Amino acid sequence: MATAKKLPSGNYRTLAWIKSEKRYASFTAPTKKESEFKADLYSLKHSRPEASTLTVGDAIDRYIASKDAVLSPKTIREYKGIRKNALQSLMSVKVSDLTDEVVQSSINAHSSTHKPKTVRNAAGLLSAALSQAAPDLRLRITLPRADRREITIPDHDGIRRLLAETQGSEMYTAILLAASLGL
Repeated sequence: MATAKKLPSGNYRTLAWIKSEKRYASFTAPTKKESEFKADLYSLKHSRPEASTLTVGDAIDRYIASKDAVLSPKTIREYKGIRKNALQSLMSVKVSDLTDEVVQSSINAHSSTHKPKTVRNAAGLLSAALSQAAPDLRLRITLPRADRREITIPDHDGIRRLLAETQGSEMYTAILLAASLGL
């Protein structure tokens, strides 16, 4: 964090070193706090110049590579499968060109052929990769709702029929115990 210095005019100036551009940027403001804030904000935005040329596919690849040692091999395989098969319309798009509409249309297209859980997994990987590659980027998208399965509880006649069908088998005792305990 750069420190502001008071100028003869009464304003404060902060010089922030921009490593990617190999130069200083100057920020002047009436208060020390405001000057330092402007410099920090500018430094943060310009500290990741690769975000302007980085594609979504590259961002996901980098994310997977960065988590390779800490996540289970199965999770890494699933991430690579998602990278290969899901949201393909986004993979060649630059991270700096992403908008809510572009991502939402890709999510919608993926939702038309896949179950909600699969779409949510793909969106989760995309979100994690983008938060690492471009922390300032906030996407507001809507994901499909999870499928709700209707649970049917058998009535007394259904339980009697089930017990009659399983009479003499190994399952009879387990079903009788479950039915007696209200399971």
